[in-house]
Amino acid sequence: MNSKKNEIQPETAELRNEIAALDADLTEDFKAQFSTAPFLSRKTVSFQGNKGKPAYGWYKYKEAFSAELVEYFYSDLVTAPEDIRAGFVALALERSRQATPFVEQARALKVSAMSAKRPKDLLDIEGIQTALLTAAGFSEKATKQTTEKDQIRALQDFIEKFLEPAGTNFVEESESRAYRSGGDRRGSLATTPA
Repeated sequence: MNSKKNEIQPETAELRNEIAALDADLTEDFKAQFSTAPFLSRKTVSFQGNKGKPAYGWYKYKEAFSAELVEYFYSDLVTAPEDIRAGFVALALERSRQATPFVEQARALKVSAMSAKRPKDLLDIEGIQTALLTAAGFSEKATKQTTEKDQIRALQDFIEKFLEPAGTNFVEESESRAYRSGGDRRGSLATTPA
């Protein structure tokens, strides 16, 4: 009876062969990503390497980590200072690239707004409502969620509370606010060109 229990059934043997073939295929597919690290011994990858280290070797705990292995991978992950600086430069340039449409929108707003004699005249200029909404702090989502009537009322309040107090500098004020709000919409503060 014991001999039957130890026999491998034909279906089981087929499944084992299929698993072995799939394993071989995966190993071949990822061969380029594998590397052998000769320094990684059993002692290095288990708690055993900690036995001689102060504060680590107090207890035998087979599920514990290897301090040496953690230190090795940590040192491998440390980013060089020049790479950190290059990352900041790349991020700054990307933010500037993302701000470009808002800078162009603010400049176009200024050009169009220069024809207005008073801040209230801005509401009568065709094609600047989107830029004015940006200057007023409207996000794309807010613009989509509000009606045209809501937007006009918000622009009237914006003009009354922010542009009229700027007096004759209302065009520059609207442009400056369009730069800032547009930059904030991109997740960074766009700088106003000199």
